[in-house]
Amino acid sequence: SDLVRIFLRATSLGSVESLIEHRAMVEGPGTRCPDDLLRLSVGIE
Repeated sequence: SDLVRIFLRATSLGSVESLIEHRAMVEGPGTRCPDDLLRLSVGIE
């Protein structure tokens, strides 16, 4: 996460910031989500 400079690492709550989310960390152990999947929320959703 130290290399992410343009996006904030967070979950989108309907705000206008650009965010990046690592899905495997959010869903926790045992998830079927790929470890390398990132979700980008750009600007207003």
